[in-house]
Amino acid sequence: MVKMNEKALEQLHVDYGERPSMEPLDGVTDQHRKAGSHLAAIHRMHLRDVYRIGQLLEKSKLASKIPVIFYKGFLVHL
Repeated sequence: MVKMNEKALEQLHVDYGERPSMEPLDGVTDQHRKAGSHLAAIHRMHLRDVYRIGQLLEKSKLASKIPVIFYKGFLVHL
């Protein structure tokens, strides 16, 4: 199996498929639910970051095909 850090950038992608579901657990307390909600919020934050990184990668791929120059500290598309 090839490790992720050994793959070329073109081989990396994010699968936005459906998340698996599970049956409710017995004996879950409000404290457990609060901790779970906290972890879910962290997970959403990470997913949002991964999405933004994906957008930046796509923009960088497109930008590499568009000729630009720096002029007085600004990017100018030609």
